[in-house]
Amino acid sequence: AVVVHVMGQSLLANSLGKIPATYAALILLLAPVTGAALGWVIYAEALSALEIFGMVLIMISIMAVRKNF
Repeated sequence: AVVVHVMGQSLLANSLGKIPATYAALILLLAPVTGAALGWVIYAEALSALEIFGMVLIMISIMAVRKNF
């Protein structure tokens, strides 16, 4: 698990220097949404209404920001 974490963080740090800060922030916001969605699909983890609301809010925010650029 340590190798995977170090490799992931290294790739993240490397990519942050190559893309605009706005897109980097949007990508980082997708990490918890993706994790929750995969947990729901793969492991049948329950999502509360508040968690689903947060995921939808993040996705709407990302779409709104992308339309402005």
